[in-house]
Amino acid sequence: MKKNFFQSYISPKKFKNSLSQKLVQDLTYSTIPSYLRYEDKNAMRWGVETRLPFLDHEFVEKTIFLPVEYKIRNGITKYIFREAMKGILPEKIRLRTDKIGFATPMNDWLKSELFIELTENLIESDSFKERIYWNWKKVKKEFEKYKNNKKNISLDVWKWINLELWLRMFIDENWHITYIIN
Repeated sequence: MKKNFFQSYISPKKFKNSLSQKLVQDLTYSTIPSYLRYEDKNAMRWGVETRLPFLDHEFVEKTIFLPVEYKIRNGITKYIFREAMKGILPEKIRLRTDKIGFATPMNDWLKSELFIELTENLIESDSFKERIYWNWKKVKKEFEKYKNNKKNISLDVWKWINLELWLRMFIDENWHITYIIN
């Protein structure tokens, strides 16, 4: 994307520290909404009703404004919660730090022959070259580095693909799915 493209869309900072700002962003725009969709689909599939006590609005409102040292200390997340659980949870569980989020093999998918060909076709297309949203020469150069394993920008590549296809489907006239492959 061009440097100033999102400038007018960025909301002003509402928090004194970047950790709280990032937590709110995750809570409202990125991580949590995706997880909630997955959780809801899983619950519906198995016919169960789920409860998410840590997403209670009062709990969230109080914890968002806690000082940073209560949220993370010496590299340990959820510090105040872990302290509150002393003597309640077994220490092995209370102090566990090896949990990670859900990862996808995006880079593997995008490096497949099919995706490389698809992405090259998109990047070389007239519509992609003419877009105001990116610098085509820079995108092409970065993609070549990615393709030749000199740089891992799989998330950027994924964004280029999706934005271009979205623009074709919803903005451009006279577009058809076969244009991607040809």
